[in-house]
Amino acid sequence: MICPGSSTCQNGICTPTCSTDQKLCANNCKDIKTDKPNCGDCDNKCPGSSTCQNGICSPTCSTDQKLCGNNCKDIKTDNQNCGDCDNKCPGSSTCQNGICTPTCSTDQKLCGNNCIDIKTDKQNCVSCSSTCQNGICTPTCSTDQKLCGNNCKDIKTDNQNCGDCDNKCPGSSTCQNGICTTTCCTDQKLCGNNCKDIKTDNQNCGDCDNKCSSGSTCQNGVCTPTCSADQKLCGNNCKDIKTDNQNCGDCNNKCSSGSTCQNGICTPTCSTDQKLCGNNYKDIKTDKQNCGDCDNKLNLSKWPMYLP
Repeated sequence: MICPGSSTCQNGICTPTCSTDQKLCANNCKDIKTDKPNCGDCDNKCPGSSTCQNGICSPTCSTDQKLCGNNCKDIKTDNQNCGDCDNKCPGSSTCQNGICTPTCSTDQKLCGNNCIDIKTDKQNCVSCSSTCQNGICTPTCSTDQKLCGNNCKDIKTDNQNCGDCDNKCPGSSTCQNGICTTTCCTDQKLCGNNCKDIKTDNQNCGDCDNKCSSGSTCQNGVCTPTCSADQKLCGNNCKDIKTDNQNCGDCNNKCSSGSTCQNGICTPTCSTDQKLCGNNYKDIKTDKQNCGDCDNKLNLSKWPMYLP
């Protein structure tokens, strides 16, 4: 019997030839540096979720953890492994977000990396980097701020201190540039201290203080003439669409030459001896079907002299 491949005959059995990092476990070559069921040696199984790393069963750590020795450590909060394995926080400091941070007493505040007594420290009075003025600990306010009590307030935007300390903006108004300003709806605009609907307000049409003249109203932000019952707004003017030859029945409906607008219909203009019967002019002096008036038919039996 010939042993296949690179296997060799040991004690009368064909046995695989394993590489340097492998070991023969049963009849198979296993990488004992990475194989969980055979970690470090044959049949040495790694428990649970641990993995085989360099022949040692090691726990699988979460994102915020790091393997320190054989244990997973939270290097953001572990005082013994702060930021990295074996980095111990000294004294009473604690690990905060991976940095050893001093633990301050009740009357102290952490300013930078130091605990400061903000009641007595002239350079950190009341709060960090606040200097002592005239023997009183007072915060140093920026240009747009004002000291209200012991706190700096932005008097341009603070609804509780608008323009000055303790000046509270009422209702739904907000502080804008130091003035309590009413918050207007979408179609409104602040005119003075009041919200105005600039689409419909005759006194503020399209913009504040744009007043519509007498006889016009604000429609969609434009001052528009108010037309009477028989009129219609054509462009910016009211037109009598019953009689206007340029706007007969509707805007821009022009009557042709020889016709006039009568009751909203372009109607031919009759000569002196004619009369409009239906949509046609008839000579009521000679027309047998409209003799003297429309639809007055001549009765020839009464007038035999007209018979042919």
